[in-house]
Amino acid sequence: MTTPTTLLPSTVLDSAADLVDLRGLQKDDWIQPAPSSVDAGFDAYDETTCPVCLLAAINIAAGRHHTEPLSGVTLDAAEAVAAFLGLDHLLADADDVHEKFVEVLGNGWNDHPFRTKEQVVNTLRQAARQEREAGR
Repeated sequence: MTTPTTLLPSTVLDSAADLVDLRGLQKDDWIQPAPSSVDAGFDAYDETTCPVCLLAAINIAAGRHHTEPLSGVTLDAAEAVAAFLGLDHLLADADDVHEKFVEVLGNGWNDHPFRTKEQVVNTLRQAARQEREAGR
């Protein structure tokens, strides 16, 4: 019998950085629809190869569906990114925590017109390093 391992925010953040680095950065959506599906008039996603936004990368790195609401380790990982960026004050007193993260980290930070893949990857790695140093 194997012992289940606890997934740490630092591990999720490192894996999320790897995903964005390998697959590319998606803006204005969680992941990029497959080109053939867009041409056909519908959105089909290949979650294994397509570009991802910061929050989708965090979810996928934790083994979750790309749009699953943040909770547990994915929420901890997103909170670490927000704290690293100095945006955590914008998340205080949110009625819907997941939607507030989508607004602040997704629509606001990730989707900024001048945001680059390198900035997202570096931010994820630096937030992971801070979490690791804190034992998380």
